[in-house]
Amino acid sequence: MTSLRDFGWWIQSTDDELYGPVTKQTLLRFLTEGAISPNTQVRHCSETEFTPIADLGMLTDLGTPAKLRSGDTLSTSWPKKTKDRLALAVSDVECTYHRKPAILSCIRCQGAYCNKCQLKKGKKTYLMCKKCQASLYNRRSLAYFLDGFALNLLPVIGAAFPAIILLGPEQGSAVVNLVSFLGLGLFLVRDPLFGGAGPGKRLFGLKVVSHQDGTTPVTYAQGFVRCLAHLIPIFNLVDASSPYSDPLQRRYGDHWAKTRVIETDGQLAKVQWKTEQRLEKKGIELTDVSSMTPAEFARTD
Repeated sequence: MTSLRDFGWWIQSTDDELYGPVTKQTLLRFLTEGAISPNTQVRHCSETEFTPIADLGMLTDLGTPAKLRSGDTLSTSWPKKTKDRLALAVSDVECTYHRKPAILSCIRCQGAYCNKCQLKKGKKTYLMCKKCQASLYNRRSLAYFLDGFALNLLPVIGAAFPAIILLGPEQGSAVVNLVSFLGLGLFLVRDPLFGGAGPGKRLFGLKVVSHQDGTTPVTYAQGFVRCLAHLIPIFNLVDASSPYSDPLQRRYGDHWAKTRVIETDGQLAKVQWKTEQRLEKKGIELTDVSSMTPAEFARTD
């Protein structure tokens, strides 16, 4: 059995830089050498809040007392080479997806993953592995296109031929335009209309909730506001691609409406069960898996 909290730590330096990931053993060595202090802020990759090391009970694990000092020297002592930085992060557990040492853990699949599975977008630190980040993004995109086809395009196609044949080209076109307008309105409020998840999202195990509590279904006002970005030419393409590069899977519409798209408990259970099967085949049993619920994820800033 391996504890996920033995690796995957981020360090918030006094120079406002983020260092990591590192193992717990590396943290303790830094403490002993005086590179960091007991007051240095750290957080595990399955959490969002930074906490002083002294408040995590790690000082009791030291064989020798940590040097009591203020601040840190990470800006000068942090390795320059990628190979040396990686050496501070690798654990003794194998990645869930590759035969490489794990350096982080994912809050979604609850597996350990290596640097090959790590998303590297500037200085952002992601709560999910690359596979999970892509899976959520792809399913959101598919749900969007499915809803657009089912609620907007399909009714227009269905109304076009009968209307034109029965009413003639001029009146038939007016009917088609009316159906298209009604379909667009239905598309814009599809999520609140269907109880927090349009047909596409419901099919893929997704739902839209309020950021305030992470459980309340999206309201009609929020549903309309979050869809406004779809109506702005060019910007709608930027908005559509933004969730993949955001650690919390937000697009601009979600920021405006204060909403989050999260997975249902049933869908999340399926994902985590698959991870357990993968780890079981590798002979790995992990403890201290992430306890962050979809609602807690939705409330995270």
